[in-house]
Amino acid sequence: METYLQVFSGGFSKRIVDLEKLTEKIKLISNQIKVTGVIAGWSADKEFYKELKAFLKEQDILLYFWLPVFSELDHFKEFQNVIDYNNNKIVSTGFQEGENFNFYCPNDEKNIENIKSIFLENFSDYDIDGIFLDKIRYPSFSNGIDSIFTCFCDTCVKRMEESGINVIKLKNEIKNILNNREDNNLNPLGIKEYKNFKFEFENPEIKSFFEFKENSINNTLVQLTDFFRKHNLKVGFDLFAPHISYFTGQNILSLSKHADFIKPMYYRRTYAPAGIPFEIKSYSQSFTKQKFFEITKKFFEIIGQNVKNQENISDEYMEQELINLKSNCGIKNICAGLEFNKIDNIAPSNEVYLKNSLKRFYNAKIDGIVLSWDLMSIPHEHLMAYIESRQQNESKNSDSGGGCK
Repeated sequence: METYLQVFSGGFSKRIVDLEKLTEKIKLISNQIKVTGVIAGWSADKEFYKELKAFLKEQDILLYFWLPVFSELDHFKEFQNVIDYNNNKIVSTGFQEGENFNFYCPNDEKNIENIKSIFLENFSDYDIDGIFLDKIRYPSFSNGIDSIFTCFCDTCVKRMEESGINVIKLKNEIKNILNNREDNNLNPLGIKEYKNFKFEFENPEIKSFFEFKENSINNTLVQLTDFFRKHNLKVGFDLFAPHISYFTGQNILSLSKHADFIKPMYYRRTYAPAGIPFEIKSYSQSFTKQKFFEITKKFFEIIGQNVKNQENISDEYMEQELINLKSNCGIKNICAGLEFNKIDNIAPSNEVYLKNSLKRFYNAKIDGIVLSWDLMSIPHEHLMAYIESRQQNESKNSDSGGGCK
């Protein structure tokens, strides 16, 4: 089983990490268990990565540069933002310095060329082994309900029409959904079923719209992945957990085919974008604050979760979802992300939660784990809990003669 360490080095304009303290932490871990790679970004400090790479090379550890794709890059160039069904730009949601959550249209050719040119002009000469692509999605419910119904820029409207979508009818169906938010409908998007890690919708226009989003993300990432591979880089993907990812255009089954490894974010103790309880609550409260628990309960019923509380999936559900991805769907590059960092009011992680999650990861026999999302914010006791857990699991597998790769 592989281990990746993730480090938020700061936004593009400012590095916030002390290299000496970072290498001390990495060495603490790598001296006790094998570390496959370090994911670091996205501050634009070439000398920092040069020195970090020299250290990691001695440790036989790969260096991935963490690059946001459809967000944050407006630091360098102007992008076409996603446009909602009312032709409005989406208001961003920032939770930390250096991150703005502005999202760009994944279909706009200028946007795609901007991404490539930003890499070529700023990062192509970095001494790195791979690229870790983040923000490879449309905005989520945490950006507001209108953000889910994007993008309706000129390019997207043209492509929707070419794919057979009646855009006028689609916009009317979206308005009907949003205009009836305070009624007693506990399934406001008309989800028919959750199958093969995708949602099927009763309304054909809504169904076609989400399929369009899925195809848009997939097709653009195929193009970008080919681009980065031509620069001799390995590629990793940062993804939402499967039961919430499809709303943002991510189909984990399709995307897993294009990356060296995927990192589904099983953040069940994160109250910020990508955090499972935060996203589910954002979904439910987008329609009514009075009946959000009932909407959540209905959502859990749709995805097959035995409801135990009003905001989260259970340990058992997470394990079964990963088993399905591994055993039934044959995905062989799952390196699940778990929030080992502890951040007041955002990620109140603890050792009990981490150990329970790790046990489920081992049961599912996934391919690796990413200690997310910022190594410098991970308490010492959380690191030791992981190291001890890995050592015990490896010892157990060695005794039984089997286990993960």
